[in-house]
Amino acid sequence: SINWPLGAASYLLLPALGPIYATPADFADLPASGVTTLQQILLDDRLEFLRDPALAGSAQAIAAFASLHISMTFTAAVAAHLLGVGRRLRIALWAMFAVTLVNTVYLGWHYFVDNIAGVAIAVAALVIARLLTGFELQSLRRAPHGEADPA
Repeated sequence: SINWPLGAASYLLLPALGPIYATPADFADLPASGVTTLQQILLDDRLEFLRDPALAGSAQAIAAFASLHISMTFTAAVAAHLLGVGRRLRIALWAMFAVTLVNTVYLGWHYFVDNIAGVAIAVAALVIARLLTGFELQSLRRAPHGEADPA
């Protein structure tokens, strides 16, 4: 996916911690869940990495700007919409995007501006994909019933 290298570039250009790491007290009242467990694991990994970046197996996977959660879900929803896939799938993908948009902020993974940047990366990825593939949406338009599809 084109989204991943664009997102990685944003992490390198504008490194940022999500709000859960920058202001953990703001999220102290969230109930314990798999999300809070994962957030703690990622923080522990980051601290280990910062102590000794050369240590074998140390890694750090905390990056907030831009949101690849949003970039990927928005790309999927827009692509499904542009390609005219089934209505139920389009609705499900737009709903997944909306839930992801709200929850990345609510759970402290991202600031809202990270999500805006994620949408920008998604749009860029779709444009780059079109340029690289030469894919034209007009080729998907169906001829009216009874007419031959131009070859």
